Amino acid sequence: KNISAKLTQAKTELSDKENTNIELESAKQEYANTNENLSSELLHESGKIDALNTQIAKLTEKLPLLQKFESLIQDESDTQRLEFASASDSYKGLSGEVIWNDEKQEGYMSLENLAVNDPTKNQYQLWIVDPERDELPVDGGVFDITQKDGKSIIPIRNALAITKPVAFVITLEQTGG
Repeated sequence: KNISAKLTQAKTELSDKENTNIELESAKQEYANTNENLSSELLHESGKIDALNTQIAKLTEKLPLLQKFESLIQDESDTQRLEFASASDSYKGLSGEVIWNDEKQEGYMSLENLAVNDPTKNQYQLWIVDPERDELPVDGGVFDITQKDGKSIIPIRNALAITKPVAFVITLEQTGG
């Protein structure tokens, strides 16, 4: 009778251990699934963080120009401000302004809704009309609009000294102007 009881007890213990093993395997599988889900979520969130870091980098790049633009407006009494007016349908929707300071020979364009250009095919070129200087407009530099992300601040790179600009004109030219 003693052997029979021990046998029953051993069978019960074995059954308990098998159940514990099954529970452990199930918990292990659940852990693996949770781990896989968290890894996937982490990858997704890392992607979001990378995208935000890229945005921050782009905004940080624009910040010094924005600060120069703002300080030229605020500091100087003789800084001119001219609104951009679209001269043709291809520039419809373009808005912005040009600020220019004769004394500093410094200026910036603030443009919105200028179409993105492919720098390998063409570039925008700024022309400065200064009748006191010459009847031909002065080259104000070439620039690119690489993404449609709102306002672009472009420094004016005048090739010659400007005294009394009356207009600033943008044209689309072959690469290099």
